[in-house]
Amino acid sequence: MVPIVHQLAMGSMANFAYIVACPTTHQAIVIDPSAEAERIASEVKAHGYQLIAIVVTHGHPDHVAGVAALERLTKVPLIAHRDAGVGEFHLMDSAFLLMLGGERPPKPDRLVGDGDTIEVGTVQLKVMYAPGHTPGDMLLYTPGAVFTGDVLFVQGVGRTDLPGSSHATFVRSLRDKVGALPDDSVVYPGHDYGPRPTSTIGDEKRNNPELRAAIGRR
Repeated sequence: MVPIVHQLAMGSMANFAYIVACPTTHQAIVIDPSAEAERIASEVKAHGYQLIAIVVTHGHPDHVAGVAALERLTKVPLIAHRDAGVGEFHLMDSAFLLMLGGERPPKPDRLVGDGDTIEVGTVQLKVMYAPGHTPGDMLLYTPGAVFTGDVLFVQGVGRTDLPGSSHATFVRSLRDKVGALPDDSVVYPGHDYGPRPTSTIGDEKRNNPELRAAIGRR
């Protein structure tokens, strides 16, 4: 089932957080709460959703700075990729988090891996491991939509010059994971860095130079 998606622009780094809800059961998750935990919790309540989890696409501070505060407000578990849970969460720059107005997130309650499923009522989000930007990046795919974090932006991609990054690994993730997604999938990126806030995989295959180059490397 196609989820209800609320895209929330927030923070000082043009981040997007997402509320993803099941239209049948009204269960919901929050993806990448970078800031403004009270605003996110208020949005969830205003729509009558039952929040069941916080999910992060990777552990960089600008994507998790609001996790601890949101978890205190909502008392729901935190889900992350197993490699993010082992590495990035415990090596974060405290000064950077403080600059973002956040705090170190708690240890994830559930660690997932490639092919696992996160269920939100009747919506099933498939975990697609896509490292390269960080060791623990994941895409969250359900028919009709994909949440790409910092792997794929609108007409752009994430950086690979940071600690833990690997350009060669990232190119493989773009080619084998992003490139394999259906063209009609709506892309919900982790940042508002492009000419518009969303795209489709088909549009990105045509117009995103980094993705086009990666797909061409067979």
